[in-house]
Amino acid sequence: MGAVVGRLAGSAIPDPSAFGVDAAFPAALLALLLPALRRADARRVGLVAAVVALAATPFLPAGVPVIVGLLGLLAARTAREEPA
Repeated sequence: MGAVVGRLAGSAIPDPSAFGVDAAFPAALLALLLPALRRADARRVGLVAAVVALAATPFLPAGVPVIVGLLGLLAARTAREEPA
């Protein structure tokens, strides 16, 4: 249902950058992450994601660096690997 509403609302906005809606995804992602930033491993993931996204920005189309920044999750994976 949410996808249908998003599709209808999205088609009503002809140019998302005119309203600043192009920044909505990064803002929503940040809002989801903020409560978790109390933990050190979450801060490490956020930092790696930010560095990767900023480094990718000059080379990729708008919006893609944020997705690439999710590679910061690899930092969490290596941090959670514990010796058996």
